[in-house]
Amino acid sequence: MERFISVVVPAHNRPEFLVKTLKRLLTQQYSKQKYEIIVVGFKGDGTIAQVKQKFSDKRLRFFTINSRFPDKKRNFGIKKAKGSIVAFTDDDCLPAKDWLSKINEAFEKDRSLAGIEGLTWNNNKKLYYHATENLTGGKYPACNYAFKKKVLLEVGGFDENYNFFREDTDLAFKVLSKGYKIDFVKDVRVYHPPRKRPLYSPLKELFLIKGDIRLFKKFPELYKKYFGSVCRGSFKLSTFAWLIIVLIAGSLLFREYVLIPLLIALVFLFKFLVEMRSKRFNVLECLAFVFFSCLRDLLFPFFFTYYWFKIKS
Repeated sequence: MERFISVVVPAHNRPEFLVKTLKRLLTQQYSKQKYEIIVVGFKGDGTIAQVKQKFSDKRLRFFTINSRFPDKKRNFGIKKAKGSIVAFTDDDCLPAKDWLSKINEAFEKDRSLAGIEGLTWNNNKKLYYHATENLTGGKYPACNYAFKKKVLLEVGGFDENYNFFREDTDLAFKVLSKGYKIDFVKDVRVYHPPRKRPLYSPLKELFLIKGDIRLFKKFPELYKKYFGSVCRGSFKLSTFAWLIIVLIAGSLLFREYVLIPLLIALVFLFKFLVEMRSKRFNVLECLAFVFFSCLRDLLFPFFFTYYWFKIKS
């Protein structure tokens, strides 16, 4: 049986990408009368106006709200959804042609499922490009998952205190904490095209710390199960960065200047082995990444401490 599925797509001022996403959604191998596509954008930009005029398909429903953030846009979409299943993807993603049919198949195969997460992949090999990836499950990115609408309403949808980052994982954790079941279904596939990032982008990661801390404080046991200790990778990188600073300061204090270039070379080697080895980059990108990522690592303890005391569970 084909269930009616509502697809919710938050629009983030990327009209050219959104057009490609909608074209892929409109050509799904699924009965046309059995799904709708709800696109929710921000009133302050022209994304919806630009894209809406390119389509006349009745399956598409466009809305705008007074928020830039995806959590609020998705919650609005949930309220407008007519389907018993609500599927989520992003405006820069390309679901497989059988995406909806595989979602429906998963829910039909196991009626006890509250939700599913699918396989999200990319072919990113460049250091300064980024795309979401979820090959084995347990990450719960909202670019490729689906839930029964009644479950979404029961848990209250997305927590709008996040705004961005980890709000999608939080939703899955709320569902799991209620005792419901979420399966990883590798046949539910979405391709996430890599996007170019600015050279200073490592610094932007500091503002994502608050999402991890909020998620950890709300669901400490689930967080540990899926991610380990909170921000453990960042703590390791920060420890190394501060150790190098101490050694450089000691070299200056004791006038062991010959050690300084060796320590700098050690930083480059460490960064290459830990964060750069599997990526392609040019000389400028290499220098920029080492500089900005080291600055990120040095600033991390201050941002972590600030967010830890600011965010309540």
